[in-house]
Amino acid sequence: MSRKRYPHLFSPAKIGPVEIPNRVVMAPMGTGLVDSDGRYSWEQIEYYASRARGGTGLILVEAAMVEMKIDPSPFQIKVAVIDAADKIARLTDLAHAIRYSGAVPGMQLSLGQGSQADIAEAHNPPVSASAVPAFANPEVICREITTEEVEQLIKAMADAAERVVNAGFSLIEVHGHAGYLIDQFLNPATNKRTDAYGGDEEKRFRIVKELHDAIRERAGRNTAVTFRLSVDHKGAGRNLAEGLRIVKMLEEAGYDAIHVDAGNYVTMPWIFPPTYLGAACMADLAAAVKKEVKIPVIAVGSIIKPEIAEEIIKSGSADFVALGRSLLADPDWANKAKAGNPEEIRSCILCNEFCIGRLFQFKNVTCVVNPACGHEHYFQLRKTDSPRRVTVIGGGPAGMEAARVAAARGHKVTLLEKENSLGGQLIPATRPSFKFGLAAYLNYLRRQMDVMGIDVRLNTEANADVVRYTRPDVVIVATGAVPYIPELPGLAGGNVHTANDVLITGLPGTGKVVIIGGGLVGCETALHLSGQGNRVTIVEALAEAARDMNAISRQTLLEELEKAGIELRTGLEFEKIDSGRVVCRTGNGGAEELQADFVVLALGSVPQRKLINELREEFPFVMEAGDCIRPRKVGDAVHEGFAASWRIG
Repeated sequence: MSRKRYPHLFSPAKIGPVEIPNRVVMAPMGTGLVDSDGRYSWEQIEYYASRARGGTGLILVEAAMVEMKIDPSPFQIKVAVIDAADKIARLTDLAHAIRYSGAVPGMQLSLGQGSQADIAEAHNPPVSASAVPAFANPEVICREITTEEVEQLIKAMADAAERVVNAGFSLIEVHGHAGYLIDQFLNPATNKRTDAYGGDEEKRFRIVKELHDAIRERAGRNTAVTFRLSVDHKGAGRNLAEGLRIVKMLEEAGYDAIHVDAGNYVTMPWIFPPTYLGAACMADLAAAVKKEVKIPVIAVGSIIKPEIAEEIIKSGSADFVALGRSLLADPDWANKAKAGNPEEIRSCILCNEFCIGRLFQFKNVTCVVNPACGHEHYFQLRKTDSPRRVTVIGGGPAGMEAARVAAARGHKVTLLEKENSLGGQLIPATRPSFKFGLAAYLNYLRRQMDVMGIDVRLNTEANADVVRYTRPDVVIVATGAVPYIPELPGLAGGNVHTANDVLITGLPGTGKVVIIGGGLVGCETALHLSGQGNRVTIVEALAEAARDMNAISRQTLLEELEKAGIELRTGLEFEKIDSGRVVCRTGNGGAEELQADFVVLALGSVPQRKLINELREEFPFVMEAGDCIRPRKVGDAVHEGFAASWRIG
């Protein structure tokens, strides 16, 4: 079925001397799971092995540092270091786990962050190709790496490559993207050197050529050597024309493939593209590179659906597709696609919340829609020896995940939902066209209810009598929340709507819309309504909008609001609606009025808790999950739904 449905995606191909069983690559992504001594942890080994078992053809393990003296790069998260022979044993365990699980093991090696180090202090400045301002603090000037140190870095890369190959890896990728140290040597804005490693384009490229030659000499001809390049810095450095000149030089230097992406720390959303940038948002860059070189090209960037991946390969835009966050969401992405069951794939929603967002909070990686991500060794859904009757109340993300996990463990599950369809808060949240990933995830959850044989009862409002009729051993309450409507004058008017209402049914016309509340929901609703021809103003009491989301996605959302011409008014506290005017109070106590044809409330939600105490009086084992505890985000609901059912014996 698979080869018939996705024949190009699941055909074998070679990168240099190495044959890859299919065109699906796991992109290297930091996890924070590294042990404190710089070795890959056993949790990481199972993390990567699970993606290999899931059918991925090539696993590119997250970047490892080759030394920590010249560029100590104080990362916010733990990173692997391959700087001595005592790292080989654990590397061997990792390589064997990947290979024995069915994939080709590859390793990305890095020289460090350089000027983009997470910390920049005057007494200990970051290093860079030249004395340029540090990203973390432009008042701190980076220390230019000496010529001797460049040579030492090249040797350290070669030493690490030899260790990696001795451990059993078949491919080495050089981390030359995202504005990190190697990228700083390539970029004329950060490379102002006057020695052999600076000057014209060819001299700036010298370190890249010497890295290749040193790796090749030590790793041997049976190892593939690839390079990951930010072909376009998206307005903060290199443009595409410059990038295309570099890819030709990479081919001439002897690299076996080019892994194409975009951005640097200034344009960080391109490193971790949010949903607002669209699906396969960098496939055009890969296609441009493919026209310039004969060696294989790897495309990356929000490739969440197999049909998109198939088209990229079929059209000749790239030879391989690299999946990052999609494989966090579903380690079995490739196997499900190969079996011809793409609807079984648990889709990445491109939110950046629990992956890179958690790393920025000094936490280990996981995934909003896959609570087992990063904990594969622990959260295994084994069949129970004591099946129970489980009743789940609420068909939103918490309830459906709880039902899915309970059924997967072998329990008999009944799900009660008072509405006529499943989804809860996901229904309005998936209406904007830019929430395509979340819409696919909702479809996945709904399908799982059928696949897992869950007894779903729609149009059924739960009470003690209804729950008693299901004869449960365990009750999981996931009744969610309803929009908060404050008791303020004018909110009963016909032109006042909640964000949920307008997302589901739309406005009765177009005109000037004032949205009260500038959090994530308010901002996304504004973008959605603007796309329908409305003139939109957002009113937010706080000094900044969209503070309830991670910084990367927030940056992109705010940029999209600006592009759409949406007026963002912060520091205004809503007071009332009077004759089509939204009356607000300013920070200094003054009043301000905004004309509005329609007013949309996006002021948060109130938990639905009235059933919980009643059930606890009668049933011995009652748990809660999701917004009925406290309104938050979809990730909190999904993880709590998972945890509730995982705890059942």
